[in-house]
Parts: sequence; structure tokens; C-alpha cells
Amino acid sequence: MDDISVITQRFDNLLHESTDQAESPSTSQDAQPLQYDRIPRGRSIRVLDLAPGTWDEPVICSLRTVHLDDDDPRYEAISYAWGDHNDRKPVICNGCAITTTRSLFEALQRFRHAKTTRTLWADALCINQADDDEKTSQVRLMSYIYTKAVRVLVWLQHEDDQLVQDSLNAICRFVCKEDGFGRFGGIDEVPKPTPNIFYRWLDVDVTSINEMESSAITDAAIDALNLICGSPWFGRGWVVQEVALNTSASVFWGHGEIGFEWLGVASRAVSGCAFGVGSMIPTCFFLFLVCNSSHRTNRPRQPLLRLMDLTVGLAFNEPKDRIYGLLGLKTFECDLADGQSFIDPDYNITTMECYRRVAAKLLCEWHDLRVLSWKRSVSQSAKDWPSWVPDWNENNPVAFAEFDEDGIQQKDISGLVQISETSFGGVQCIEISGFKVDTINREIKEYDALSYFEKANDGHELEAFQALLRRLEHIYGQQCLAVTFGNHQRGLPLDSVRITNLLSEYEAFLGRDFVQDIYSKIGAYEDDRSDHFVPSADRFASRYSEDAWDRTLFITSTEMLGIGPLAMIPGDVVVVLHGGRMPFVLRPVDNGLWRLVGECYLYDVDEGRVHREWEEKGSVSEKFTIC
Repeated sequence: MDDISVITQRFDNLLHESTDQAESPSTSQDAQPLQYDRIPRGRSIRVLDLAPGTWDEPVICSLRTVHLDDDDPRYEAISYAWGDHNDRKPVICNGCAITTTRSLFEALQRFRHAKTTRTLWADALCINQADDDEKTSQVRLMSYIYTKAVRVLVWLQHEDDQLVQDSLNAICRFVCKEDGFGRFGGIDEVPKPTPNIFYRWLDVDVTSINEMESSAITDAAIDALNLICGSPWFGRGWVVQEVALNTSASVFWGHGEIGFEWLGVASRAVSGCAFGVGSMIPTCFFLFLVCNSSHRTNRPRQPLLRLMDLTVGLAFNEPKDRIYGLLGLKTFECDLADGQSFIDPDYNITTMECYRRVAAKLLCEWHDLRVLSWKRSVSQSAKDWPSWVPDWNENNPVAFAEFDEDGIQQKDISGLVQISETSFGGVQCIEISGFKVDTINREIKEYDALSYFEKANDGHELEAFQALLRRLEHIYGQQCLAVTFGNHQRGLPLDSVRITNLLSEYEAFLGRDFVQDIYSKIGAYEDDRSDHFVPSADRFASRYSEDAWDRTLFITSTEMLGIGPLAMIPGDVVVVLHGGRMPFVLRPVDNGLWRLVGECYLYDVDEGRVHREWEEKGSVSEKFTIC
């Protein structure tokens, strides 16, 4: 039997198996591992030549190596969600019968031309996924791969034809209506979609759509956006870089094709609407903003930590990719166009080592103490890695230390910053200067706070509690606004969006009646109001200390009131670290070392009294070695 017959027989076997059940390559007798030639050093990549064919014919392709500079290759880069690794379909690549994930198989089916070869780039085939060294070198080139591509082809998934047409019509109709109202005319960051062409259907331009009642246009657009953004692609972390690095991205959904700018403009236009908890429309808008930021030189760059914060709800299969998947974007700290990466990707190191390198560089070179503000989980203190190194693969809903409108961290309250990395007993530590504020005396469980105020004999405690309430209002208000998209800077998907269900309870908790009840409890008002909390306020206050935020109220040894990490215990120390926007809770351990428990909020620190007293005393900073 000749080679072609053998390959055909293997392909037929694979095709028969994939129709019966999805099967991984490791369990298939006929799937062969793809043999890769080594890629030359430098800026060389593989591209995929996709052979022409009809919809039902086998998918056949071949790989070849090109140099990004010398060959000036013309190719289109595919952006897609990998999907279930066990749900696989047969492909012939370089004459070898292999399997790929269903998602990539369907993308190749959709993008294949009928009569001519099409040159593409797809990570799963063009990079040897079994070779960590090659993955490392190719990820370093990822920004160039997507920048050099003729355009980016975003594959969502197959979908019912009528549903796709109705949805694309609704989005284009809505954008045209909003543009007719002049909503976009004065906004230079909003690119205009191609005039007179709405989208493509079966490779034919659609230049007209049916009219609709004006009152129904917005609702239809939101429904359509929710359908499109419900695709797994919008939950994938790598897509941020993939669409942001190229000026031309087309979204393919079933037999429909639409420019990404249509979706971006539509998601922006509905930003003031309520589109439901769990909607991925904010992700679409976030991608749109990042794209515009990347393509405009006059826009301020975001800090790397800010981008990590905004992508916290997106999925990366490899935890290290939470860093590597953003390195191609221009940030406050770095721009690959200048020839330097913030760090070099390396898939041979552990996740902890990757995160340590990033944390150390941000702290020691950029003095960005928001690294330490990244909210720790209760379990992190037990993990076998330095306490100052965040686990960026865990969700971080919000920290006390926020960024201002330009994305840059607010000015610190504590003076000159001195941070260095050191080693103690084989453990990597950071050494940072600051001063002690007080010691944690005890936690306040739920409404034990009332007994604290009942004992108060002056207005300072009340003032502190008012400030703490405002801080809570800021923290939880930001989360609620994020989900309803009222603040575009924090319009992002959150795994812990259940906090929005507490919005009315949160408002009651911070409402006038509740605050006045506190006043009456300590005798600040003569009219004695009800001595019980409204039920909704009670529900919120009992939940906020138990849910995803992992924070609790506490009292220090000198009766200062604060809110801090749930993991703290009596005896922990509140310190001000020079360069930090907020104080931190440290735990003393052996040999004069400290472990970071997390950031906290103390009214007396926030309003500057503690720092002024420290300066007036002429106190000297001490160094904290945090392991």
C-alpha cells in the first residue's frame, strides 16, 4: 500500500472514530504525533498553508518556516478558544493523520478557500506544544506574529443561520441609530465601521438591513451582544493581546463575518444599560478600549498590574500566561517596540518563580507597592512560597489602593521608597523601609461594632467609622458599578459578581437611617431612633465579611478601628511601608523576619495623623524583611 493510501486509510479511521465519540490523540491508534523541524533562532515562525476544498472534504494543510523580517510573509492569524481538549477532529498536516480540537478544526473548515491555498497562523499547529523551549521562544514573538499578520480572524463557533443573521442585523441597526444621534461624532477614539457594508454573509457583503421600531432596537442589540459575547472566545485571556496588536480583526460566527469594531462600538453604546449579571459584554468593551489604546500613540499607557487586574476574570490554561499573555501590550513599564520585554517568557520555570520575578521587578525597579495590595486569599499564607509574591492566578476583586483616572497609582502617603530583594536561609525576601503603627488587638464580628461605639465618649471614633463606611462604599460601589458598566475604567467581568445582588442591601447598609442609628447609639442625636438595623442592611453587613472579599473589621491595641484581611490574628502588626498607599498587616516570624498578611485600612493613617506624628517625633524608619 502506498503512502497516500495509508494516510487516507488512517484519516477514514479517525473520521469514523470522531463521529462515534470524541477521542484524544493519546487513545487513538491511528492519530500520529506531528513531527516538527526545529525552528531557526531569531524571528522565525511556522505558517500553515491550508489546501483548498469544499465543506465536507478532509482538512489538509502543511507547515513551512518563514522569517518575519526577511521573507515578509503574508498570512492571517487565527484567534480562537481551544475548547475541550478531548473533543477532537481529524486533520492531515504535513502528510500525517493527526487530530485537533473541534474548535480549530471548525475554524479551518470555515476559513478554507474553495479553489486557492490560504496561508494562516494557528498556535496549536504552528507551535510545537510539547516543546517548552520552543513555546518560550515563540511566545516571545507573539506580539510580532499578530502585528505582522494581514489581519486577525476571530473564530467564535457554529451557530444557527437565522440566529446569526438576526443578531448581526440588530447590532448594525443599533450602531447606525446611535451614530445618527451623533453619539460617536465627537469621540476620536471610536473607529467608524466600514461605510455601506454592515457585515458579510457566506462571503457576500450585506449592504442593507430591515428597519425596526426604534424602541426595540436597543433591546435587540443587547440580546444580540449577549449571544455573541457568550461565546467561549470572550472568556479567554490571550484574546486581549491577539486583537489589540492588529489594526484589522474580523469576527466569524457561523456563516456570518463582522468587523470587530462593530461589536466594540455597540458594546460602548450600551455601556449605560443594564444587561444582566454574568454578561460578557463588558469584556467586549474592555477589548475595544485596549485595541484603541494600543493603536493610538497619544493615549496614556496602563500599568501592567492594571491590565492584570482587568483580565482577572478571563481564563488562561497555563497560570504563567497571566503574565506572558500580556507582554505584547504597551504598558506604563515597557513597550516591545523598544526591543525589550518586561520579563522573558520561560515555560521551564515554576509558576511561583514566574510570579516572583514579576513581583520583584515591579517592587524593586518600579516601586509599585500595589503588588503587596493584591488581595491575598485566606489560604495563601499556607502556600509554600514568599508571602510578598501574589498568586495572580487567583481572583483579586479589588484592593484598597486604587488607580486614578489615568490608570496610574495614587500618590503614596509615606515618603521615599527603599526596596531591595534579598535571600535568607534559601528563601527569597524583600527588604523595605517603613514604621510600625499599632498591633492588632482583636477582630470585630459583625455587629460587635455597635458595642464599640456605645463605649465611645468622644467624636473621634464616630469620625473614624464614618470614614470606614465611605471606604466600604468605595470598594463595594466600584464592584456594583463595574457589573452595570457605569464606570468604563472598571467595566470588567468578575467571577464574584454575586455582590451585585446585594446592591440594595449595600445601599441600606450605608444609608442615612443606618448612619443615624449609629449616631443615636452613641448619643450624638437626642431623638432616639430605632435600635435595630433594617433587614436589608443586616443582610449586607452579615454577608460582606463572609463572602469573596476576605476582610474583617478589627480594633488595635490603642483602640483604632480598621478593616483588614480575614487571615490576620491578634498580635499581627499594622505598618506603614514607604511607597504604599495604604498600611499593611505583617506577622512576626522567626529570626526577625515578617510575613505579609495583606493590606488594611485605618482612618488614622488615611487622614495622615499617624504619619504626621511619626515625622514630628523625628522617628527613624526601620527595615522590614518580608519572607
